[in-house]
Amino acid sequence: MQNSSITKILSNFSKDEIKEFRKFVSSPYFNTSEATTMLFEEIKKYYPAFDKKNYSRENLFRAVYGSRAYSDDLLRKLISNLIQLTEEFIFINTIRKDKALKKITVLDNINQYGSGASIETKLGELEETINEKKIYSDHLKDKAALNRIKYNYCVNNNLFKQASEKLNDYGDNTLCQFMQSFADIYKLKMQVLSSYKKEKGNSAFDIFFRNFDLEGFSAEIDVQKNNNYFSLKESYLFIKLNSDLDDFKAYNELKAQLYENIDRYDHAYACRVITVLLNFGLSRIIHKKDNESYKELFKLYKFSLEHGNLLSFHNKFMNLVTYRNILFIAIEVKEFEWIRKFIAEYLQYVRADNKDSLENISLGILSFEISDFSKTLEYIMKVKYDHEIFKIDVKNILMKTYYELGYYETAISVIDATKHLLSGGMNISEGVKKLHLTFIKHYTELLNIRLNYDDYRHHKLVKDLNEDESVLSRQWLLDKAAELRK
Repeated sequence: MQNSSITKILSNFSKDEIKEFRKFVSSPYFNTSEATTMLFEEIKKYYPAFDKKNYSRENLFRAVYGSRAYSDDLLRKLISNLIQLTEEFIFINTIRKDKALKKITVLDNINQYGSGASIETKLGELEETINEKKIYSDHLKDKAALNRIKYNYCVNNNLFKQASEKLNDYGDNTLCQFMQSFADIYKLKMQVLSSYKKEKGNSAFDIFFRNFDLEGFSAEIDVQKNNNYFSLKESYLFIKLNSDLDDFKAYNELKAQLYENIDRYDHAYACRVITVLLNFGLSRIIHKKDNESYKELFKLYKFSLEHGNLLSFHNKFMNLVTYRNILFIAIEVKEFEWIRKFIAEYLQYVRADNKDSLENISLGILSFEISDFSKTLEYIMKVKYDHEIFKIDVKNILMKTYYELGYYETAISVIDATKHLLSGGMNISEGVKKLHLTFIKHYTELLNIRLNYDDYRHHKLVKDLNEDESVLSRQWLLDKAAELRK
């Protein structure tokens, strides 16, 4: 049951949402099945971890039907009912929380009946709701809806001059929303393409992008000096940063815009902007071999953590990829004490199986960086679960640790295991895979020279490492090579 759909859904509910969902399930308006209610009451006992041994399908069935013979089909039906109720609850809860969407929906329906006085009042309420909120993901969509309803109201009441003005506002908001969505999709497309061979796309999206004069459009918008067009500038910068990894002007402009407006952005909107800046720095490291980007990324991650923008606003959890990126970037800039505090404070927020193993992996990596190799091995040997994202990292740490401790035969076996891992179905980009394979190549040569010293091969290894700044653990490899010099 731990991996069932209903368990995964309910584990994502906050404590308050569990309480509200209990009322929802108990309401005869939404649920008339007493057995489904009883099932939820039993499942709720295992929230939030759902990790007790007696959390099983058979025990859940027994709690609902007593001594009746177990029927998997019957239990599946009940679970299906409960899942449908969670979906209905999520939908209603989302609508209820979104005050602007609720008012827009009401206005769209009232407008059909031409109740003028009521519409005027509610339009004012909607505008106030939109303006009092921080800049949020649907900000432009809601403003477009507001001006669409205003336009329809003006037309229905023969207010043609005002209708023309509202139509312009409606058009501007819709265009801003389109460009925002366009920039977001372009960002995602470029991220996907970075993992595969780039080919000329012939989708309508690709054709539009090739024929759209982005530079001319953006230049003319800048001349307008209209604060309502801030999102157009932002969309332009998003596209530039995902098109050109050398465009530091666009990076600095977007970063300045973020720092200036961070208190005006809601959580999700701030995360959206931060992600673009972070991806730019990470891409420069992977594709441009720019080690200077580590310092900038560390500052940006610290800024984001301080403003609470790297945790899910809903359930306050941190993505495992984000956790790993912060850990390794902080290591690159040698912020070791900061890392220890980061692990202690933020590990609890990472949504991942087996937190103990994740903690041991993290502390093992940190121990290696401060040259406590015995402690590194101690931590890594405690790992009982292979986190997919850390698998290759653990292998690399083990190779280096075995070298430091003089366990050369064991190191050779880890090399073979790592190559096999990389040749398998790991979900990493070709660029990242190439970085790890390059490290293995140099590490293998270092180990061979250590076991059977050859001056020419030693000189070549050092030369190759000095010429390629992108090599993972490059400084460690150079330091170890220096120790072999005879």
